[in-house]
Amino acid sequence: MPLVIGIDGGGTKTKCMLGDEFGNTLACAEAGPSNHLASAPGNCDLKTVMQDVIREVLCDAGVQSTQINVVVYALAGVGLNRKSPIVWNAVNDLLPTDNILLETDSVAALVGGTTREFGVALISGTGSIAVGIDERGNRYRSAGWGHIIGDEGSGYDIARQALTAAARAFDGRGPHTILKELACKYFGLTSLDELRGIVGSMGKSQIAAFMPCVVEAADRDDAVSREILYNSGKELGLAAAAVIKQLKLSSPFPVVLCGGAFAAKKYLYPGIEEYVRAASAHAVIQDPLFPPVVGAYLQGMRHLGIEPDHKIIDRLAKVWKNERRIKDLNDKTNVDLNNLLNSSGLYSRLRAELPHLNPAERAVADYILANPEKVLYCSISELSANTGTSDATVIRLCRLLGYSGYQELKITLAREKIPPIRNIHENISPDDDITTAVGKAFRANIQAISDTLSVLNMSDLEKAADI
Repeated sequence: MPLVIGIDGGGTKTKCMLGDEFGNTLACAEAGPSNHLASAPGNCDLKTVMQDVIREVLCDAGVQSTQINVVVYALAGVGLNRKSPIVWNAVNDLLPTDNILLETDSVAALVGGTTREFGVALISGTGSIAVGIDERGNRYRSAGWGHIIGDEGSGYDIARQALTAAARAFDGRGPHTILKELACKYFGLTSLDELRGIVGSMGKSQIAAFMPCVVEAADRDDAVSREILYNSGKELGLAAAAVIKQLKLSSPFPVVLCGGAFAAKKYLYPGIEEYVRAASAHAVIQDPLFPPVVGAYLQGMRHLGIEPDHKIIDRLAKVWKNERRIKDLNDKTNVDLNNLLNSSGLYSRLRAELPHLNPAERAVADYILANPEKVLYCSISELSANTGTSDATVIRLCRLLGYSGYQELKITLAREKIPPIRNIHENISPDDDITTAVGKAFRANIQAISDTLSVLNMSDLEKAADI
């Protein structure tokens, strides 16, 4: 069975996934930064980071390194031409396979965002860049020059502008803004004047971390913050437009918005749309379908000659975007979310998934099926210890089954294992005090409502509501 490792690494963190040919996510891992270009000397041991995440996914999935057919290193610092002597020297001997692919992390973001090597990825995290690929495979990028001379529209750039605006307002050189107060609160200052003594020692990520405060200020109708965000959107739009024009994209194509800064999308979007629409009427601006690490995995699949079909994409979605898929389905079909999650029961879903689980996930599933009462009283750490797996495996299984986490799975297990309180209204005794009597009456009515809900046909109810 072909196995693929995909790795996405940048200046903040590195993610790794191990998947099979059917789209099953067998294991995941996360570690620190792996951008050797952006890190200070000694702060990024690229080879060690790669070894750590690879070792973790192999161990978690219970497979040997010799079973890996292809590995894709999608890393910041790899050129758009897929070359980097430094990266190659660090990773070429980590796995015993000849199928070792280097890729830039921005292209992995595009592939993860769209599942295809076509379109434009507009990325705004700590830094910013726009990357595009046309139908012939030609590549082009715009921006991505780093925070000293570029990174316009990035989280760092937005936060830097906001702190500058706060300083100008403090001095009386600029308009009033609540960013002054928010900066004091965020950095623990009694006066903004104290910022002078600490800002010089802050790193890029520390400054970028102030960006949520800019969004908070915009939400509170701060005109300065809203202008910063709107203009940052325009800068991002300019970068995307440059790529669109250079590649002469004409048929309908995606522009996928990737990165943490798009938590402020409602403020960034107008500026982005202004320039993207001016560059091409065929652009379709969208959120990413999957994260970049899945994009790296998909590139590995294609290298093996496996084109991801709807079955593969659906299996990936169970792990990587399950909650969003359920919400979308709920919006389209008016299916009640709880009914959707519980329609087939935890036990039947576990048994149905058993053939598709990796060894670690199967160990957890088998334990739940064999020891449901014990699981009700197990913490996640106790369950992983009892099954010889990890907390990450338990969480991944929960999400694969359609639950947001371990606690939701236990609640469902309790509902199926423990019989509900039955109607005891007729058992109210003259000797009951008022608290006991009221409690019995409330429980009886709650059960009656629950029983009614369980037999309702939502489709029929919807038709009745339309009459």
